[in-house]
Amino acid sequence: MEELGKVISVKGSKAKVLINRHAACGECGACQIGKEKMTMETLADNKINAKPGDDVMVYMKFINVMVATGIAYGIPFLFFIVGILVGWFLAPLTHFDQVIFSFLCGIILLLVSYGIIYLSEKMGWLRLKFQPIITKHAENHSLSE
Repeated sequence: MEELGKVISVKGSKAKVLINRHAACGECGACQIGKEKMTMETLADNKINAKPGDDVMVYMKFINVMVATGIAYGIPFLFFIVGILVGWFLAPLTHFDQVIFSFLCGIILLLVSYGIIYLSEKMGWLRLKFQPIITKHAENHSLSE
């Protein structure tokens, strides 16, 4: 999957690139964008020594995009379902309403999953595998088009 981007800044062998958000991305917020913002910033390997202001093509394997989507949506969903099931069976031991207790357990595990994903990203466990790569200068295109 290759996307058009504009280099914002360069630090060492990495470049911060502004990319138009793809419609398939949805609005998960993983790329720090709001509903009104149709662009996202990403850190990419700068294999071609692009400079700030350069229009470039940024590549990421499609399978990595799908795995990243699974991480962003699938893992939290699984944690939510497991939390509901655990809460359903533990509720009688707590003397709370079974439905409310199971829902709250689901929400708690959902938040735990977001924390795990966030920490994994910050510690760099996910970044290397899913790191986009700047492949070439985009000569006939501009991000502002």
